Amino acid sequence: MRVGLTGGVASGKSTVAAMLAELGAVVIDADAIAREVVAKGTPGLDAVVAEFGTELLTVDGELDRPAMGRLVFGDEDARRRLEGIVHPLVFERYAELEASAPEGALVVHDIPLLAESGRAEDFDAVVVVDVPRDRCTCNWQSGCCRTGIVISSWNRWRSYTRARWMRLTPRCSRARAANTAGRSRSCWRHR
Repeated sequence: MRVGLTGGVASGKSTVAAMLAELGAVVIDADAIAREVVAKGTPGLDAVVAEFGTELLTVDGELDRPAMGRLVFGDEDARRRLEGIVHPLVFERYAELEASAPEGALVVHDIPLLAESGRAEDFDAVVVVDVPRDRCTCNWQSGCCRTGIVISSWNRWRSYTRARWMRLTPRCSRARAANTAGRSRSCWRHR
């Protein structure tokens, strides 16, 4: 059985994925794969550098993810070009990992942007993990309920998130993608 697992930022999705793994599910983490396919020394990173230039590398030769984020979340064309490089590599890796799963295994695809990508129909079931706003007691401006990180400067926070958050699906739309939903008691910061 193939299950898509998704949820908002800091909703508890990773906790649910870990619980499913403890119960024997094969969990395929989209974020981990996306980092893996552009790691130092990979053809993916070479393709990103060929497309966007060496200024997106750290001094150690790794992808400078914050610099890449600033570029692609402020430029729709750049984002599409990056996705054109990364997404085929991610889907290829998904297929490899799923093919290596034991026969009859529950395979859980942990995909943060499952609702946004329109891929819910690709799965036998979709589980959405959600934390109700009234249960998230922290101040959203601090960043914890929005990105899972705290950014100290409000101006830096605002510029960092505006373009990024405009791409995310509202909670109600994400929930419609599910045929199973789970509710967290609180955001990650208050567990």
